Amino acid sequence: MGKPTHLYIIGNGFDLYHGAKSSYADFRRYLLRHNVNVVKSLEFFFGPRSLRNTVERYSEFRWYTEDFKHLRIKAPETEWAHLFLWKDFEGYLSSLNREKLFDMLEWYLPRTKFQERVFQTENYQKAINKILSQIDLCTFEMRYQFHKWISTIQFARGYKAKLLDVDKDAEFLNFNYTTFLEDVYGISPENIKYIHGSKRDKYGSLILGHSQDYQKGLDEWIHKNKNRKRYRRNLRNQKGNYYGNYKLSYLAYFMGSSSEANWITEDRYNTVVDVKDRIEDYYQKNFKDSTSIICNNSEFFTSLRDVESVTVLGHSLGVVDHNYFKAIIDVNREPQEVKWTFSWYRDEDKERIAKLKEKFGLRNVNYIHMG
Repeated sequence: MGKPTHLYIIGNGFDLYHGAKSSYADFRRYLLRHNVNVVKSLEFFFGPRSLRNTVERYSEFRWYTEDFKHLRIKAPETEWAHLFLWKDFEGYLSSLNREKLFDMLEWYLPRTKFQERVFQTENYQKAINKILSQIDLCTFEMRYQFHKWISTIQFARGYKAKLLDVDKDAEFLNFNYTTFLEDVYGISPENIKYIHGSKRDKYGSLILGHSQDYQKGLDEWIHKNKNRKRYRRNLRNQKGNYYGNYKLSYLAYFMGSSSEANWITEDRYNTVVDVKDRIEDYYQKNFKDSTSIICNNSEFFTSLRDVESVTVLGHSLGVVDHNYFKAIIDVNREPQEVKWTFSWYRDEDKERIAKLKEKFGLRNVNYIHMG
């Protein structure tokens, strides 16, 4: 078989077009039935507001963070999660709130020197475990449930009436984890590159994550917060008296070494360091490194050098995936001659197509409505 001249790029809109319940909002509904604690952690610890601005009472805080899975209670949906999180789930995996997690840690640690003297070392580990359990819900458990959910997705009844006329001899760059191209359209597995894995892969291996470079994201967060009142070196109480800032997020990110601040005990210092390391580890492990993915699949991308037409079906064209489009263009022998066809469903899809067209200098662009 010669080099492919036609490439399809398949996104989640392709599955949605056939009636599959494959949106991230559908994933949330699945989690509510199978592990409501994942939803609580994602909606509580992601987003811009600090924990102490989110809850007023310890009882409310416990509702979010303790295991009430056996109670069939609807998880409260925060306004930020409703407006943003589930509409761009992967993109917002970069918004795990450092401040909220350290505020949570403060709930569990002693708040006075007297309490500190009677606080046992093992209680510090219990406090650490509370934080780690929330991070695990947002990572390992979320990914496990995500894979289980993917395996349940089916096309809606009557999907055959909506089947598209697809070139079965073309190459397919599939961003979906489902196997509908094989099972329904009869495309040979040899012609499909599941760039982020498929539901048939082992649990834990599906690629899911944000596109924000870890160090850049941390630097931006520190720069954004360094002048906030809660991160000043000295704070003032209601009487107008100043006192040293002992907020754990301040000590973790703005003070530096243990000798620079009154940590009270070495256990307290070690606890903050351990939690900080785990939080930053989250950001690194949930980074979707598209550069490495492309490198690891270099043979596939090199094979696309003679592609003459690219058909993009149901892809959101999110920034997290722009590097893949760049790789396709860069490897092509005559990129300006390639015919691009993009599907669209809503007007905002056309806007994203226009931005991609401008960003990569695409000349020959056509639109097809897929509704």
